[in-house]
Amino acid sequence: MKQSLKGIPETTLMSLWCKAQEARHPHPIMKDTHALAIYKRLDYDFSKYDGNWLLQLNTAIGAKLLDAAALNYLDRYPSGMVINVGAGLDARFQRVDNGRVQWFDVDLPQAMEVRRQFFSPSRRNTMISGSVFDDDWIEQLPKERDHVLILVDDLFPYCPAYELRELLDRWVMFFPNAELVFQATTPQAARRERGEVHSEKARLQWGIRSGREIEAWHESVHFLKEWIFSDYFKDRWQGWWRWTTYSRWLAGKCHNRVIQLRFS
Repeated sequence: MKQSLKGIPETTLMSLWCKAQEARHPHPIMKDTHALAIYKRLDYDFSKYDGNWLLQLNTAIGAKLLDAAALNYLDRYPSGMVINVGAGLDARFQRVDNGRVQWFDVDLPQAMEVRRQFFSPSRRNTMISGSVFDDDWIEQLPKERDHVLILVDDLFPYCPAYELRELLDRWVMFFPNAELVFQATTPQAARRERGEVHSEKARLQWGIRSGREIEAWHESVHFLKEWIFSDYFKDRWQGWWRWTTYSRWLAGKCHNRVIQLRFS
């Protein structure tokens, strides 16, 4: 099955490769058998990622932390609504489904077209095609939105800050009292890639030093918690990266994080 995704949607296949390789690890951080099965079926040149242990590790830790955040939310609100933004080929619904959640997978039409080849919608799992920066997809959600969790895995780092500010303004309006959990990279990582527009590869554009900075974007946004990747699976970090896990200052400057916010 031949696939050709360019730009941001191609990160779907990058993430898939990471999860498939992690599933083969003798002691996996997360064992995503769906990712491994899809990986084996795709006719796509994944060789560009071969040997990229750091990409694999960051993806696995990020997915593990977002899974944990979803499970925590469903413990508090078992029948809540979860919106998985930038779903790609992610099997998070299958990993955390509690039998009651109303789950919505959202992604660009090109990526959703590929997703539908491997996943089927159900009564509690709806797939929505659309850009997260347009509001049309929100109209397809139920009008009652009492308990909403928005999950964003690896989309935000590829977006400019001004677009994210505008997006947050709208989400606060559309999803009052919701929680947002997303993955973020560092300003240093974003600066290394910003401006390299000659390549078709999606480029990092935005990084953050602490989730608390987001509170300054909107008075109704409140920082709850963040998880820095260096705090987890220390035996898997290699070389210089392992040294950074022993310094809180270096870890804060160098490592990705998952951030949890609440709207009011």
